[in-house]
Amino acid sequence: LLSSELNLDEIFPPPAFTLNFLGLSLHANKKIFLLSALFLLLLISLPLFYLVRNNKNFSIPESSRIGMLIVDKWGIVKNYNYAFLKLSNAYPTELKDFLIKYRGKNSFLNRIRQLYLKFSADKANYFHTQSHFMMHHEQKTFDIEFFRLHSGKKYSAALIAIVESMAAKKSDELRLWASMAQRIAHKIKTPLATILLAIQRLQRDYHKNWGRNNKYDNLFHTAISEIERVRENINIFMKVAQLEQPNLKKVELTKYLEIELENYRSRLPEGVTLTMEAEQQPIFANIDKQHFREVLYNLFDNSITAMNSNGQIQLSINTEAVNGGFGHAVIEVTDNGKGMSASQLSKIFTPGFTTSAHGSGLGLVIAKNIIQSHEGTISVESSENSGTTVKIKLPLVDQTEH
Repeated sequence: LLSSELNLDEIFPPPAFTLNFLGLSLHANKKIFLLSALFLLLLISLPLFYLVRNNKNFSIPESSRIGMLIVDKWGIVKNYNYAFLKLSNAYPTELKDFLIKYRGKNSFLNRIRQLYLKFSADKANYFHTQSHFMMHHEQKTFDIEFFRLHSGKKYSAALIAIVESMAAKKSDELRLWASMAQRIAHKIKTPLATILLAIQRLQRDYHKNWGRNNKYDNLFHTAISEIERVRENINIFMKVAQLEQPNLKKVELTKYLEIELENYRSRLPEGVTLTMEAEQQPIFANIDKQHFREVLYNLFDNSITAMNSNGQIQLSINTEAVNGGFGHAVIEVTDNGKGMSASQLSKIFTPGFTTSAHGSGLGLVIAKNIIQSHEGTISVESSENSGTTVKIKLPLVDQTEH
């Protein structure tokens, strides 16, 4: 209404100049020009602001010993150092999105991916584990750590750090001590075997020439039993002293367990039955057959002792899914024996603890060490007069992985 009654050009005359902005000729008053310039400035600055905001400087220090890799909140690799490539034995082209969809044959990257998926699913701020890998025909142990990085209160990235374990670097020294301990044990076993054979021959000759005598028969029996006990303790000591890493190979577990079960049946007492249940599909994991046999036989022996040689043992194997990963093979050994109290259950992995009058207290300790060297876990569920279940979890491997 005001503009219809007044000539605004007379009150606010236009500026007596022509402006050129971005090649566009503008003849306008100052207010319109300023608004236009502000609008164009926003059009340019907003994309720049977005780019700066979403491309943070993920810098990583170089290190000859510690490999580091940073991924954003979507799992895309943003940066890494040369040590990570060297320790993981990976190529740069493998790294970009290996945490999202990697299906290559690098077992190290596959393991990192599995751990990262667990770390992300748990929404943890920190996670640490140790893993064993065969690299250049040599078994190596690595400490692997995950750190959640924050920008203010928001999660922005994660740092993955790997370093060859100091324990692994001392492996040569430990193998030397283990070798010396085993040689000493062998030197003890040899004369023990000679003594045992001598006593058994004396016993046979005595029976042949003078017949049986309860007094001397008891002495013979005691001597032979004690020598056998010492030999068994030496065998256990040698197993504990065996510090070399397992020779892990991909094995189809169902067939392997069926074979081991049949081999063990000849050792079963007359009153004990041993059965097996398994999923239909093949289940693959990396194991050392000889070491894993030691675990199985120890668990079967424990069950027989707990049942007083009369009862049922069930061996089962199935799979357990893990979000985004290959999952686990789950092996369970269940018996209907006397079980254990809560107090006993809390001590079963303590060296020297046993519920058997003739046990060494080292069987489950050895079993736990073996399972951990397989990147697995072992747990026990039991209650008095209700039997016991031992559960072993092993990482599954892809059937096509070599």
